[in-house]
Amino acid sequence: MQSFVTLSDEELIDLLFCEEDRLPMAAVDEFLRRGDRLASELSEIVCAKNNWICDVPEWWAAVHATYLLGVIGGETAIAPLLSALRWSDSFDCDWITEDLPSIFGRIGTASLAPLRSIAFDATAGWGARTIAMQGMAAVTIYHPEHADEVFSSIGEIFLNPSDQQGTDQMAAGILLDFLRREYYQPLLDFAEEEQAQKEEDPLYPAVLFKDEVKRLFEQGERNLWHYTRDWLDFYDAENIRERQERWAREEQEADDEEEMFPYTRHKVGRNDFCPCGSGKKFKRCCGLN
Repeated sequence: MQSFVTLSDEELIDLLFCEEDRLPMAAVDEFLRRGDRLASELSEIVCAKNNWICDVPEWWAAVHATYLLGVIGGETAIAPLLSALRWSDSFDCDWITEDLPSIFGRIGTASLAPLRSIAFDATAGWGARTIAMQGMAAVTIYHPEHADEVFSSIGEIFLNPSDQQGTDQMAAGILLDFLRREYYQPLLDFAEEEQAQKEEDPLYPAVLFKDEVKRLFEQGERNLWHYTRDWLDFYDAENIRERQERWAREEQEADDEEEMFPYTRHKVGRNDFCPCGSGKKFKRCCGLN
């Protein structure tokens, strides 16, 4: 196994730009051992827009730098992580958007105020606002003394009739995940409205149904996996191996399909809305099969 201890800081940083999604855990451990010493360079990588839109292999550097800053933590990590929120949402980097809630949860209470600002910023877009709300909710797992304050803010967005479509749905989902009893009846009412719209328009992307809300509150088990994900699992050797096999399989399937149907094939992108009408992205719906 390669030793990374002897690498200079510059050589270690260079690995982020060339190892794609195969950076080994041993290298990550060395980053974390050096900790704050590399935080400034990691922050520069995360904050630079070009790093989120460049080609592979350099593209992966922003993902690695975000993950590493999330573990190094501290208040100085908040600003670059907010940049990661902005860029990952803007350029649909779901590796980061899916892990930022748990990252902010680990950062703690210092992230609440800036996240709340994003959550209430109507110009931020529903995706960024959702990540901000999820991050705020994740903080309450480790700091329950802030729960009433946080969920009051999320509830305000949920109950605001003038807010843009989508934000209220995501806020409702968070309140349901954490089984906030004070919003039980509003969630039932909202789910009923969602179901009615779905019946009227089968393509309407409903996210809640009344029976589901009742069932989850009756079971009493909060659904918090999304808020407590260990993003360093990305560097687990078995996960790295499975990703490489998946990339190779998908590439082969695409080549085979292109060969069979060179003119008529219509490929649904992973980030396109699923053609089944669920309202979810293809990768989160039929694309899972």
